[in-house]
Amino acid sequence: MPVKTRILLTCCLGLLIGLGCGGGGKKAPAKVTGKVTYKNAPVTGGTISFHTSDTGVYSTSLTPEGTYTGIDWPAGEMIVTVDTESLNPATKKQDYVGGRGGGAPGGKAMKISPAPEGFQQAAKGTYVKIPSKYAKKDTSPLKATLKAGQQEVNFDLTD
Repeated sequence: MPVKTRILLTCCLGLLIGLGCGGGGKKAPAKVTGKVTYKNAPVTGGTISFHTSDTGVYSTSLTPEGTYTGIDWPAGEMIVTVDTESLNPATKKQDYVGGRGGGAPGGKAMKISPAPEGFQQAAKGTYVKIPSKYAKKDTSPLKATLKAGQQEVNFDLTD
């Protein structure tokens, strides 16, 4: 094998080893599952969003059982919002702008978690009226600290 080829292969191998030995820092992927309840009953539709301080918003839908799954989300402290008003039959769909207060902070894109393997699109769910404080980042009391790997984070909403 020519010397130049060996040098090139050695450099590439060193680069790959260096990139792979990061140890899974603060932004390592997290997989989070959980359930959202209100008055001891599942919140049967809507959106749950995890707001980071620097990388944007990560959202996923609630199932009719009140469960959710988010994959490949960053680890770290987050503010959590739950929005059910998009299912409110009294709200005109074209007038509804969501509980995220105009999108992700700093003009960052909102990330939507891909559906987990084997997931089938559920019905939109049934509207459950929850206190409005949960729909906005500025007023939601919900917080979560995600870590790398799989974890379960449940939320029991109160008045």
